Amino acid sequence: MTLLPCWAAAQSGLTLQVATVSVSGEWKIRIADIAAPLQLDSNADGQVTWPEIEHRRQDIESYFGSRLTLATNNGTLSWHFGQLAYGAVGSEPFLLARLSADDT
Repeated sequence: MTLLPCWAAAQSGLTLQVATVSVSGEWKIRIADIAAPLQLDSNADGQVTWPEIEHRRQDIESYFGSRLTLATNNGTLSWHFGQLAYGAVGSEPFLLARLSADDT
C-alpha cells in the first residue's frame, strides 16, 4: 500500500510505502518548519542554506525520528535515514529525507 502525498507545493509532507514487514518513504519538510527548533541559521541572516545544515545531519535525523512514530503489533518502529537532500519548490527551501523501517 502507498500513502499518497496530499500537500500543496509550499507545505511539508510525508509519503510512505507499507509492505508486510517494512515501511519506506520520503519526508519533505520546509526548512522554515525546522530552522528555529534546530537553530539552523548559524549566521543569523534570516536564510538557511545547505552549507549551514549539511554538517547537522545527525541532529536533523534525530529531530525527525523523534517526531515520527509508527507502531505495529510488534512495537514501535525505529527509523533509518538514507539520503538527505536540500532543494526548493519555487522560492521555498525544503529538505527531503528518505527513510525506512523494518518490523522484524
